[in-house]
Amino acid sequence: MNHALLGSYLFLIGSILFTINSFIDLFKEISFYSISAFCGGILFIIGSYLFIIDAKK
Repeated sequence: MNHALLGSYLFLIGSILFTINSFIDLFKEISFYSISAFCGGILFIIGSYLFIIDAKK
């Protein structure tokens, strides 16, 4: 496994944890910050997945 692929997997794990945390915050208080943090987390997950696909080539 090369370093780019390993880094992409670690970033994906961090992005998933960030998204789970922001999803929990949505239940506590619905605000612009919590919605934008959740949307940002989803975008980070998508970006990490695309980097993994690219690193496997």
